[in-house]
Amino acid sequence: MIQIRLAVSALLLAACGSAAFAADCGGNNQKPCTISEATKVGQKLSVCPKGSFFDPIDGGTCWECPEHNNRTAYHVKSDKACVRPSYEKFKKADKKRKNSRVGQGCPKGQFWDVKGGDGLLGACYDCDDYNRTAYPVDHDRSCVKRVKEDLNSAKLVASLSCPDGSFFDPIDGGTCWKCPKDYSRSATHVKSKDACVAAPFAGLGAAFGACDPGYLNIRGTCRKQGDCGKNGERPCLLGERIPSCDDGLKENFQQNVCVPLAPGELPFFAGLASLADYYGDGIVLACRQALGPLNLKSDTDLAVGANCSKNVVAGAACELLADKMGRGTAKTVSMVLKVPATAAKFDSEVDKAFKKDCAGFQENLTKAKNHGAAKTFMTCGEGQFWDFNGNCYSCPKGHNRTMYPVDTDKACVDTVGGNLVRSACSVYKATDNMFVQSNKCTIQVLRNGEFLSEPLDLSGADREVCMAAGELSYGVYDLIKTASSSPDAVGVQLETKLSQFISVAKKASKYASVAVKAGTVAEKGKKFKDMMECR
Repeated sequence: MIQIRLAVSALLLAACGSAAFAADCGGNNQKPCTISEATKVGQKLSVCPKGSFFDPIDGGTCWECPEHNNRTAYHVKSDKACVRPSYEKFKKADKKRKNSRVGQGCPKGQFWDVKGGDGLLGACYDCDDYNRTAYPVDHDRSCVKRVKEDLNSAKLVASLSCPDGSFFDPIDGGTCWKCPKDYSRSATHVKSKDACVAAPFAGLGAAFGACDPGYLNIRGTCRKQGDCGKNGERPCLLGERIPSCDDGLKENFQQNVCVPLAPGELPFFAGLASLADYYGDGIVLACRQALGPLNLKSDTDLAVGANCSKNVVAGAACELLADKMGRGTAKTVSMVLKVPATAAKFDSEVDKAFKKDCAGFQENLTKAKNHGAAKTFMTCGEGQFWDFNGNCYSCPKGHNRTMYPVDTDKACVDTVGGNLVRSACSVYKATDNMFVQSNKCTIQVLRNGEFLSEPLDLSGADREVCMAAGELSYGVYDLIKTASSSPDAVGVQLETKLSQFISVAKKASKYASVAVKAGTVAEKGKKFKDMMECR
């Protein structure tokens, strides 16, 4: 199964797929590199070409306006960067006809002139939408009109900044330099051995260093990409391969190695140790956060609505998942884990769901989009992230960054924590199939008010209240077997579990007045037989 190693992913993110130039580092089984020399790209332009103008944008650029245009005060990249001022436009008048008699005149919109006709009869002319000037009628400027100013775009001619992926240094009259891929400029002299660093944290140790192309930084050592997953090899990283270990193997998180499954051990439960290492005591909360938003169908009709029914099952499932991961060492182990036949059936149901119904929650990987060089160090636009090659990237909507090299097709993942979701879903399916009656009974007892100050109807209750009811249901299952032999002890535990449920329920205004029904602990223990019979 997929093993989540998010605890180390922040360290490894800086170490993927870079070129190493320092000696004795970056190769197979070598320490990662953290420093390198810079390479000179060339001389930097200092003057704009004749006929163009300078703008400080993009590190210094040269632009030109169309002919007869002047620069405006608008942004150089706007469509109003240049203006052609208002001017007079001339043309020659159009002769329409010769007049044939004295006093004939001209049609509306035309004008008469003695030139161009027979003798003094003259001719008719037209300037269209122009106006008549004082020039002779047969002159090229006999008509004129005023043209309004016209705003236009400027054209980029040259850049005074260094090429993409390089940086400027004033040395040697102004020069451009570049660092190796995935390295960034340090604060030292540009011609020094440590002009570039593999990360801003280079002095913090090999965990932040960079490896040669095709190698990954695994806990401070460069390892060949893809050499993973087999017996005795390291588990594959998230984004390198799914699952992290080959069939028949499980991941030993603490030793970071793939080892064989024990006889009869199922892959799902073999991987719970890794989840426990990461989530610890927060596993119940993490499980609830994972299952809460999922649209999982419950086959159990608890008469409280589909959503609440699903959340009741989810609450019980998360309690059971925590016990299965070892939480039971601090208390009496739950009965589902203590009865061999029941535990074996539950294990089988979980493993079946893990392989089939819940398999869709595994991570899917894709490329990141390159938005070009960051304008300032480590600063990118909204929704983007900075990489050590100096560029800004973004993952598709709904995806997050993996620790895989940013220029691969595995740079982004759609379900970070998918392993927990898949695990929680599997336990949910098994719980829904096997513990229908326990959940029904708990809802029934809450509804009839047997142990509460008032009947409690969970129809329309929110997610937190319904999940708390599921946790109560799981707790009730634990108490069933000891109810007849030790009613006082059961009464104490039942009152505690009821109080825990009520503390959640009272946060909702509709249940603000509910409380545990008054009475002795012993009486509650005796009444617990009602729940035994319900089950």
